[in-house]
Amino acid sequence: MDEVKKIKELYPNAKLLVHPECEPAVQALADFLGSTSEIIKQAKELPQKDIIIGTEEGVMHILKKENPDKNFYLLSPGLICANMKKTRLQDVYLSLLNMQHEINIDENIRLKALKSMEEMLKIV
Repeated sequence: MDEVKKIKELYPNAKLLVHPECEPAVQALADFLGSTSEIIKQAKELPQKDIIIGTEEGVMHILKKENPDKNFYLLSPGLICANMKKTRLQDVYLSLLNMQHEINIDENIRLKALKSMEEMLKIV
């Protein structure tokens, strides 16, 4: 918890946004607790220019891209989620190539995901 207190002292006006997988003691010091997508949304809505992030370091790219006028600081260097790194692009390719690993999802979720995919493809 000393690390958390130190970074909050370094940036006293910053808000601390953390993921629910953080330790309970870290959660207790947070200004916001939410999923990765909720952290991204909250960062966009906050008026503060300085924001401390307690989630996977890969999120920093999205945060900086969507909020170029804000400063983001990782709660701790090297925050890497092993679960997020398990599936590699090659795994997806081989799964599609061999039509393996069928995943069944609720139809409402599928339709929401389809809408997101269609929006992403419009950008390309």
